Amino acid sequence: MITIFLFGVSSAYAYNFKCQSRNGWAPGNGRYSYQGEWVDYFKVYAKAGEYVLFYYPKGKKGYWFPRNKCYEI
Repeated sequence: MITIFLFGVSSAYAYNFKCQSRNGWAPGNGRYSYQGEWVDYFKVYAKAGEYVLFYYPKGKKGYWFPRNKCYEI
């Protein structure tokens, strides 16, 4: 039970993406777009996995990146 709890706490701060902005590469958390999801920044309906909704560390707002500007870590 303790092992499961410690694993949950340590993975809560793990990042799963790195994305490149004009300031360079940054780690954070994100997810791929869903099929037909509206991507407001690009004003398009996305295909599944076409974009990444990315959250910077300690950030509450998500930012959209093209898939080729991010990779999973």
